[in-house]
Amino acid sequence: MKPDYFIYLLLSAFILPLNAQTFPQPELWLRDTAAQVINPVTDSVLSYEVPNSVAYTVYSVMRSDEPDSSQVLWYLTSGDSVLHGVLTDGVFSAGGVLRSSQSRDFSRYSIYHYRQSMYPDSLASLTFNLGPCDSLPSRILFDELAYFPRSLTRNENAVFLTLLAIRHGITLTEVPYVTPLLDTLWHPVRDERFCHRITGIGWDSISGLAAVTSRSREEALVSLSATHLSEGAYALVGDDDNGRYFALSDTLYRMARTWRVRTHNLTTPISLCADVSLSILTDTLMLGLLDEAGWVRAVILPDSTDAELRACYALMPDTLLEFTFLSRTCPDFRQEISGANNQSGTASSASATYLANEQSIAVSYNLPTDAPVTCMLYDSAGKYIITFSGSSSAALARITLPSGVYHLRLIQSGLCVATAKLIIL
Repeated sequence: MKPDYFIYLLLSAFILPLNAQTFPQPELWLRDTAAQVINPVTDSVLSYEVPNSVAYTVYSVMRSDEPDSSQVLWYLTSGDSVLHGVLTDGVFSAGGVLRSSQSRDFSRYSIYHYRQSMYPDSLASLTFNLGPCDSLPSRILFDELAYFPRSLTRNENAVFLTLLAIRHGITLTEVPYVTPLLDTLWHPVRDERFCHRITGIGWDSISGLAAVTSRSREEALVSLSATHLSEGAYALVGDDDNGRYFALSDTLYRMARTWRVRTHNLTTPISLCADVSLSILTDTLMLGLLDEAGWVRAVILPDSTDAELRACYALMPDTLLEFTFLSRTCPDFRQEISGANNQSGTASSASATYLANEQSIAVSYNLPTDAPVTCMLYDSAGKYIITFSGSSSAALARITLPSGVYHLRLIQSGLCVATAKLIIL
């Protein structure tokens, strides 16, 4: 038995039976009834009297409006004492102040989960407070918050986190995606390679999920949508975090990044749309379905475009599907590409700045190889302007340019490996 599969079975053993019609209902739940994000609560105070309890659990979807400052998320008051709570995932509480044990961008939306048990002799009438505390600031933008006056089971925790993750487009990396009927949609061990920028759709009357169009707060390059979803139907998609550059493979350019789609109880086709930056060449951008070895087994042409002119592809209700993007030409995304480092260290990113005092363009980049780089500059209409060379990490060209929008293509070994947008005010 493979070690990873053994770990998967071990983790799955902690998902214990739960009543099929049971969904954990918060005692305090700040959300919109249409299952969309609520208006952010900023610089305001919400107080809620909670009953005597020996434990409590809080979930919140939020971000800091001032990521570099100390923040108060929420707190409980009991007489003269103040109990502060924050996330346990890389963030800890020190005197009620939001801190992190590692570099963390608090301006990005996250799902914060905190639970605490109290000694029986500390029972008192508690008040749940949302907002600033004494002299500590609070500029937290809340999209959703749920308070439970008890500890939740592992199953309940996974079910509620799944609802928040799909509804707000935030990836869960340590907890499986689980339906209220305890069917596993996505598992951090089984799907470990594709646990990046997970987004999805689903329809479930038990949890109240009604998402026919996916959303992502993590710059996913794809989205899912459906005209109709039957009860209990889900579809999730996540990527392997490889670079977003294209390289020539046989007769087509193939993107390094690949995706996995998992569906559950899906009975009708769904639509997968590429990001606007990929859809610029709608007539040449294709979907490559992959086999177990990663080879392209089928090619799908876009069958439609949506309101944002994104290339869209119809997917049949397969239970498992892996794909990447193909193009007849090296795509020019018309926007800065900032690929994230993956486990192998591969990355593709580029940015450009116009130095008005020196009348020159400075380009910095992080590319997969150290091969010589050629930069090609175009105006907003696609008209070629100039070509200049650079080192393995930067390039500089002296040129006088008027205000406007410009696009750069970075070429290595004859291949377009990255693009960047330059705006001159």
